[in-house]
Formats: sequence, structure tokens, C-alpha cells
Amino acid sequence: MRKKLLTALLCAVLSALAFAEGEKTVMLGAGAGWGRVSRMDGVDVRTGLRPQAVLMTANTREMAAAVSASSATLDLALPFDEMDTRRYRDAARHYSVNASAGVYPAPIRWAHSGSGAAVFDKNGGAFITVKSASPDALLADNNRIGSFTIEFFLFPRVVETNAEIFLWNAALSGGKNQFVRASVVRNKISLIFYEFFASADNTRTVSLRLSSNKTLVPEKYSHHLIRFDRDTGLIEYVVDGVLEDARYTTENGREGGASLSRSNEIFEPWTGKQGKLVIGKGFNGIIDEFNLYAGFMDTGTRAIETARYPSKPGWIESETLDLGSPGASLLHILATGGYARTGEGGYGKEESNRYRGGLGGQNVSWSRSLDEAETFPDSSAIQFFVRAQETPFGWEENEWRAVKPGADLDVKGRYAQLAAALYPSADRSGAPYLASLSLVYKAVPPPAPPEKITVKAGDGFVELQWKRNPQPDADGYLVYRGTRSGEYWELPPLDAGNAASLRIDGLENGVLYYFAILTYTDKAKDSNDGRVTGIFSKEVRARPLVEARRPAG
Repeated sequence: MRKKLLTALLCAVLSALAFAEGEKTVMLGAGAGWGRVSRMDGVDVRTGLRPQAVLMTANTREMAAAVSASSATLDLALPFDEMDTRRYRDAARHYSVNASAGVYPAPIRWAHSGSGAAVFDKNGGAFITVKSASPDALLADNNRIGSFTIEFFLFPRVVETNAEIFLWNAALSGGKNQFVRASVVRNKISLIFYEFFASADNTRTVSLRLSSNKTLVPEKYSHHLIRFDRDTGLIEYVVDGVLEDARYTTENGREGGASLSRSNEIFEPWTGKQGKLVIGKGFNGIIDEFNLYAGFMDTGTRAIETARYPSKPGWIESETLDLGSPGASLLHILATGGYARTGEGGYGKEESNRYRGGLGGQNVSWSRSLDEAETFPDSSAIQFFVRAQETPFGWEENEWRAVKPGADLDVKGRYAQLAAALYPSADRSGAPYLASLSLVYKAVPPPAPPEKITVKAGDGFVELQWKRNPQPDADGYLVYRGTRSGEYWELPPLDAGNAASLRIDGLENGVLYYFAILTYTDKAKDSNDGRVTGIFSKEVRARPLVEARRPAG
């Protein structure tokens, strides 16, 4: 008997603790993942910066890629995103790709686009070989290429003369060779097209040289675009959106196509046999997003975006978070994160990724407040927002409230949403990342159920009585009933108000009924917060029976 009493007492204590008023947390990111983020504008999920995935401002180049290539078809795509150089592949599936020793994968913090880039160590004999593996490839044997565009991003560790960015070489008839070479000459890129542009009958060729006026800067990305238009014979070399040089592939060096003059014929690119493309031989640094397009990539008046991150902030929103009870109090938010930069502190140094743990905490001496935003030393920033209401719909009419991690909130509601704006650094070469975002809240504790419930059955009815809940905010009682123990969902509950008894008529005689009662707090009376209901009371049962009648006489 004593053991049963102690067990009952322990169960009661545990039940009380489970529903006691206390803090709760809902987390996004870290071990919980980012599945509860419902909206991401200009933000990507990134790996490699922290043990778990983080949210980071999207790369400018990635967002502009579809616009850039709108007039050209991708023929060779080398994003170099793989973390194993043996797995480098052509995303367009037209070419085989092989990386030599001395080529290393660069992590995301050094990539201009995507999640990686290729590091070339000259002293290690680094280069990447690309060969046609499909008859549909532009660089397949004996192919009339037509219009084309080559693009790539360069990040030299040092600038050295004669370093080759790429070299195309193929065999021609008669023991001749053709080549296209991009190499460093006096700290600038020089392009040579030798025996690459030919007349329609392949009996004549023109060779061209183009060069850039822009000096390569160590440890700084630059974007390079080489494009040819078969309709006019124009070939252009564009660096960081600026035209550096241009030529016509005609014998007289003028625009071709309109005249029948032999000297005005447009010489078009064509490939020899057994050709191969070698990338990065003798180059010290990083190459990213090496692409070849079939077509003339028309950038129009829009300059190629060379900054790593956009000027506008990225934005994330959580899904609707159900906090479990009307009138729940949002206490504060917690966040962890850091910032990453391209090329900060010298090539290859870890200072480019700075994780700062808790944002907004008292021990974070490097943090400064700017309009409630978490600002980092490079002026990148994360600003946090929250909103709450009692219904899960109609958020468009509820304005966001800017908040700072760790700061007390005065916000209530059963449903909540979190948001964050991620601002890039002043020079747009760095950006913040969010490793986790949590909401700490306190749900309204449910009222205790009534006690000492008794039930008396009659002819087609039962009468229930109970001892009221002594809590001051216990506003009423809901009576549940059913014909199976613990199952009360076939019939709607009966609202007894603040009474301590209830008679239920219209029951079927001979049927055993089960009853349970719960207390509710009607928060709507004062704050329009809604109704909070507690747990079920101890179940009671009764069977209505026909009243026995004595015979007359």
C-alpha cells in the first residue's frame, strides 16, 4: 500500500513538473538543421565553414549566372566545387577532366562561386587536362565551332610572367599545329590565336593577338571573358566588365560578312585533331568557374559583377512556429555565427573564417550594436527580427520587430516567426554566416484538472460533481464523454462554465459511458489571447439504466 502511495505521489510530481511554468527553446540550424526555414532570398546553405551547415549571403556570381548565360549554351562547365580533385568533372558532360599533382581543392571561403575552387601550385607541377569525350563538344575533332565564349575567374597568389592560364593545342594536316594560349606577360593577360580561325574552304587562316591593359593584382579575383561573334567576325576580350581589346577575324581586319570581297570573308574557328585543353600550367593561385559556351555571351550594358557578394542583404524567414499555448511569452532569441572573407590575411590563412559563437552575449566584446544589428569588424552584419500572433495565418498584416540576440522581448502569441537580414562587408568581399538561431519562450502553464469527481447514473442521464480548481484563472470546465475508456472524440465536449456539477441527459440506457473533465483558462476575456486548456482529470464511468417501477395495486 505504501509503495502504491509513493508511486502515485511521484507520478503527480512528475506531471506537475512537466506542465510547470518554464522556459522552452525552438532551434534552427546547428544540429536541428535548417528545414524550418521557409524562405531564403539571396541566401544559401553552405558547408565547410562549421561542423554543421550554415546560412550565408549568396554569391553574386551565382545569382547572375542565369542572366549572363541567357544567350549562350554551356558546353564546358568546371565549377571546381568538389573537395577531391580526382572527382573534378565537366558539369556539361562533354569532356573528360584530369587534375595533376599540385592541384588542390580550395574551400568555400576562397571560392568566387559555388562551394570550391581549384588551387594551382606551380612548384608542384600543377595543371588540369581537358579532352573532348563527346562528338557534340565544341572542341571535338574537326569541328566548326561558330560563336563561342570563354570565361573564368583568376585569383593569382603571385603574378609571374609566362604563367599559362590555359592552352588549347591540336594537330592540323601537313604536320602543322594550332593553339590558343592565354598567358601572363608583364603582369597582364595576353591571348594568342594561332591557326585557329580558318576560311570556309580551310585553305587560309588568320592569327590574332589580344591583350589586356589591366594589371593582375595578387590575391584579388578578376573576371575574364573572351567571346566571338560568327556573324560579324568580332572577337573581344573583356576583363571585369570592361572591354580591353577587340579584333575582326578577317584578312583586312575590318568587320566582315556584308561584302563579297575575299579580304572581308569571316574566318571562323575550327578544331584540329587530338586536341586537348590544359589549364593552369605554371600558374600560382586559384582558378574558379572555367566555362566554355556555344554562343556569344551578350552582357549588354550590364557590367560583369566582380564583387563576391551583392550590395543588397540576404533575407531568411522561419516557418510558423507553434509555441503550444495562447499568450506564450517570447523571452529572447539566441544566435551563433561568424563571418568569412575572400583573401583576408594572405593566401591560405585561416583568419578568413572567423567564428564568434554566441551573438549578442555579454562576453562578446567585438560586437557592436547598429540599429539592433550584429556588426562584425569588416562591417558585415546580421540583423534579427521576430513577430508573434494568436493565429497561424495573416502574417502580412503583422510587422516585423527588430531585436538583438540576448535582449529581453515583450512579445506574446501562440505562433511566432523569426527572420534575419545578412549584410555583406563594405567591400563586398566578405559576408556573415548564421550557424544557429533559437527562440526562447515561456508557454502559459495549463490549469490543473478538477478533483474528487463523482458520478451518479439515472434513467437516461448521469450527474457529475467535482471539486473546483482553486487557481484564480480557472474559468471553466469541459466535460468529455465516450463509450470507450480514454476515447472521447466521437462527441463534442460540454462546457459546464464555472459550475461544479453537470447533468447530462439523453443517454442510452444500458450503455457504459466514460467521463473526463479538464479545466480551461479563458484568456480571451482580458487579452484576446484565446483559451488555454489543461489535462484530463481521472476518468470515471457510469451506466444509465431504466428506473424500476413497482406494479400498481
